[in-house]
Amino acid sequence: MNNKILKVKKNRFCRLVSIQLMGLILFSIPNIQAQDAHFSQFYNNPLYINPALTGTTDEARLLFNYRTQWPKLPGEFVTINVSYDQHIAEYNSNLGALISLDRAGSAGLRNTNINLYYAYTLKLNSEWAMQAGAAVGYGQRAVDQFRLVFGDQLSATGSTGQASQEDIGGLVARYFDVSSGLVVYNENFWFGISGMHLNQPNNSFSNENTNAQLPMRLSAQIGMKIPFLESLSNRNVEYEGAVMPAIYYSQQGDFRQLDVGANVYYHPLTVGLWYRGIPIQESANGAISLMTAFKYQKISFAYNYDLPIGQFAGITGGAHELSLIIKMGENKSKRYSYRRRRRNAPIRFPSMMD
Repeated sequence: MNNKILKVKKNRFCRLVSIQLMGLILFSIPNIQAQDAHFSQFYNNPLYINPALTGTTDEARLLFNYRTQWPKLPGEFVTINVSYDQHIAEYNSNLGALISLDRAGSAGLRNTNINLYYAYTLKLNSEWAMQAGAAVGYGQRAVDQFRLVFGDQLSATGSTGQASQEDIGGLVARYFDVSSGLVVYNENFWFGISGMHLNQPNNSFSNENTNAQLPMRLSAQIGMKIPFLESLSNRNVEYEGAVMPAIYYSQQGDFRQLDVGANVYYHPLTVGLWYRGIPIQESANGAISLMTAFKYQKISFAYNYDLPIGQFAGITGGAHELSLIIKMGENKSKRYSYRRRRRNAPIRFPSMMD
């Protein structure tokens, strides 16, 4: 009899704890996911950081980006971006699209975003150009119900393996998104600003929760290209090597992030060393990022590892990031010599990879 009473009390306790944990998770999710994923290779995610960077390439461009963060922890953060963009010279216009998939936590929290981009190119003079861009998108946020465990699925010996009778409908949020940006550049320098989620959409699972807005992500980007080795080959380029320093700053709600460092390109390799964090603050997300990339004809592959240096450095496992860049079509900017360039020729954007 005593054993039965203990068993009933244990089941009730397990049920209570599970329900409480479920409530804690659901109520804390808006705060946890109120911030976008951050890519260390921000320069290989042009559409993701600034709509005005759409079409800043001589050819059509297809990009694949993959990032896994904190692999040592249960329910690591995984983000996948796939984007396409191209410049339409006849109309001084640029078109693009981005699909972003994000998964976080043991509960299978998923974010799916689809965005369409447009940017207009304005040539200021023979050396400088400006692009203004905007993006509209659709977002969906959901929790995988089958990864959740409730009290009626537990017994004194563990999980029963049966489906829960709990009613937890409404674990999907859908929203409309608007972003914009501006970038000014010449062949060796660029500066951009952007605002993502300008409408601050409500991404709560409940229509009654009006405080679960996705905060605006404001950012500024600045970069340079310093060629150091004149080309002696027949690859129709002016240089074989370049140093490319850059700074990327973003803030979203209470979260602030600074990336500073440089890539060094020597055909066909690129290596980079970057610092991520706020130097004057103690950051749990600080890291030293090491990047290496290889280019073969029109295909570039880049990998970087984030070595954590924050207060949780020893337990997170850092982050791994991969990028694949494929350029398609004919390069219309061969032999971009300042002396030979025609007055109405386009100004080449200074890529961070070559």
